[in-house]
Amino acid sequence: MNYVCGFMMSWDLQEFLLIRKTHPDWMKGKWNGIGGKIETNEMHTGMHDIYKETPHETMIREFYEETGIQTTKKRWHCFHIEEFKKGPDSQEGTKVYYFAAFGDETKRESFGLRKEQIKTHTLIDVFWDQGEYLWNLNYLLHMIIYQVRKGFFHQLNPQGVNSIL
Repeated sequence: MNYVCGFMMSWDLQEFLLIRKTHPDWMKGKWNGIGGKIETNEMHTGMHDIYKETPHETMIREFYEETGIQTTKKRWHCFHIEEFKKGPDSQEGTKVYYFAAFGDETKRESFGLRKEQIKTHTLIDVFWDQGEYLWNLNYLLHMIIYQVRKGFFHQLNPQGVNSIL
């Protein structure tokens, strides 16, 4: 099983949306980026077909399901992919695709469509009070900011994930 995790950041890179996770148990109560599982659906069109979401499709769907905010593919940029020999669901070769998007949607505090708390956080929040946040959040936010400032962000396309076609 593969996953996506996205960060909607303000244009000045100072604020971003996070979700307080209610599951799985190892994330419960921690703030994290917004995302979830890449789904594989069986469709029956006369023959047995399997449709697998792309990471971008999953990011758009999960962000909407968890925040109620509709976004488009062009807004989300994959900036990092982590691969694990075994994922949290104990499956071999699990990947997590990390995305970032930018906009004014970061100014909010609400409960998403799944009733998980969605809240705007600042860099100072994360860097000073790391106990409430998932362990790798600090690292991922630094990665986004570094790549934006160095001008690499628009050029990144790991494994063809950012292709428009």
